[in-house]
Order: sequence, then C-alpha cells, then structure tokens
Amino acid sequence: MNNIIINTIICLLIGLSFFYLGKTAKSKTLDIDAEGYTKLRIHKFFKSFSIACLVIGVFLIIGPVIPAFPAHEKLQFGLPLFGLVFIFIFFLLWFLFQNHFLQFNQDSIEVQTLFKKRKSIQIKDIAIVKHNSITNEVVFKTKDGRKVGCSQFLVGIVNLLELIETNNDLDLKKVKLRVQFGK
Repeated sequence: MNNIIINTIICLLIGLSFFYLGKTAKSKTLDIDAEGYTKLRIHKFFKSFSIACLVIGVFLIIGPVIPAFPAHEKLQFGLPLFGLVFIFIFFLLWFLFQNHFLQFNQDSIEVQTLFKKRKSIQIKDIAIVKHNSITNEVVFKTKDGRKVGCSQFLVGIVNLLELIETNNDLDLKKVKLRVQFGK
C-alpha cells in the first residue's frame, strides 16, 4: 500500500512539473536586445532540478561511509555508483541550462547547442517544423534540407512558432500543442 501511495505522489509531481513547463512555453513578454534579437533560454526549473540532483548524488556517495548511516554491504558499493549517475545528470542539465539558447528576429533563427556549436537558418526558408517526443526537440527544416533543432523547454518557444506560422503560412497547431503538453 505504501508503494502505491509513493508512486502516485511521484507521478503527480512529474505531471505537475510538465504542466508547469508547458504553461511557460508561451511567454507573455519577450525581451529584445540592442541588436534586435529575442533570446529564448531553458526554463529555470532545470537549474533547480540539476542542483537537487547534485545534492542527492553527493548524499548517496558519502552517505554509506558516515557511521551514523550504516549501510548494508551491497549498498555501500551500489549507492555511490547511483550517486555518480545523479552527478552526471547534474552536469548534463547544468550545461544545458548554461549553454543552450535560441535567438531570433524577424529574419533568422540562431541556435547554440549544449556544446556551444551554433547553427542558423532564415525564417522565410523554413518549410517544415516537427516535434520529436523522444528527444523533446523542435526541429526546423528548410526547403533545401538544412535543419536546426532546439529544446522544447525554451521559455517562449510558442511565440517563435507563431511567428513562423504567420510568416511562412504553415499550420503548426499540432507542434504547439505538443510543446505545451496538450494545453
């Protein structure tokens, strides 16, 4: 019975997190910099989540060696390895939060990836916009085959999709629904 309650609480927390992220996919106000670009960044939820992963990871690594928390012999080896997984997730999310962004104006889109590689395309050349549910990525493809992908968790991504929808006469209702988790 306790497992059912714990699993239900975990599912509710995950569901509420996705609801919150979907709700912030469209921004009411977008800041334009001096060069005329609007910059979309990863939601701050991921920064908080990465810090929580770091704390959990460190606790799992040092927990079994603290005499106040004696662990079973198998757990003394397994918990630190599991802690390393959490620390790996911390670094992955931290780099994503720090490095990944998308900036756009009326003419072009420029994306910087996790590893600071930049790609850009012209908005008028976009022919297809797809959403990949497995990687949580929005992919913009041009008529000549070039493509640029970005995370769906960029705050204001729906605003960009609406700009592309009006400028290129595309129907992006399905993509916007997926990015907002069926809102």
